[in-house]
Amino acid sequence: MEEDAVKTEKDYKQKLRRYEYLLKERSASVEAENAAISSLEKTITALASGALGLSITFVRFIAPEPVFKEILYMSWGFLVSSLLVILFSFLISRKAQVKYRDILEKQYEDPNCETRNIWGIITNGCNWLSLITLIIGVISFAIFAGINI
Repeated sequence: MEEDAVKTEKDYKQKLRRYEYLLKERSASVEAENAAISSLEKTITALASGALGLSITFVRFIAPEPVFKEILYMSWGFLVSSLLVILFSFLISRKAQVKYRDILEKQYEDPNCETRNIWGIITNGCNWLSLITLIIGVISFAIFAGINI
């Protein structure tokens, strides 16, 4: 009997150590993910703003009489859209964090509760949309610049 109690206690301590390790690693992973998303959002903002500024400078000093202005306008539309979507993402990501904390509290009380975070899904979608519109805007501007050089 005493051996069984010692073995049970050993198993418990081992499971507790593994659980603490899991929590520590999960926390580090969440922190790294949040840092990566924040960095992505800042990078998209900087690139879209920079491309917009570069395109205006290009038209003003290099191609003051451009042809196929529609491509330029399309490029500007995509770059501005990228900035607006990423700004919207900043606002929504706060709601996603609040919802995530609510989910964690509910999971503590009921492990089988709903864990879907619609705000997180919207934030992720906004980040992807912003990246895609940035890429299309940059490619459009590159085409416009290539035609007008």
